[in-house]
Amino acid sequence: MVRTVTKPGKYFDGHGLYLRVDPTGGKFWVQRIVINGKRCELGMGSVDFVTLADARLAAFGNRKLAREGGDPLGARRSSQEVLTFEEAARRSTRSTCRPGRTRSTATSSSTPWRLMPSRSSGTRERPM
Repeated sequence: MVRTVTKPGKYFDGHGLYLRVDPTGGKFWVQRIVINGKRCELGMGSVDFVTLADARLAAFGNRKLAREGGDPLGARRSSQEVLTFEEAARRSTRSTCRPGRTRSTATSSSTPWRLMPSRSSGTRERPM
């Protein structure tokens, strides 16, 4: 039935899971759920990528988490959290500093000797 439905609307499967068909023909799994007393709709994904069985399993997990007092929507948002530039820089600095070195030596502005241009690399006069 999922592949043959073309008319825009909502087609309920049960336990809050339904198939939403857009006027453009897009088909999406959506779950209507109550989280902390507030009714929400969670997008489960496109029919092209999420099977009915997978959507039912995910809906069951969300429903179970919500009944235990959890927040499936909050868990999803926190997993997709984007780092600020400062947080990313701190993580990068932490991962690139060698253990045992102080912060001042690890982020020193002096160029390591391996990266400095050698004095003999320039053009110089040669005897004939």
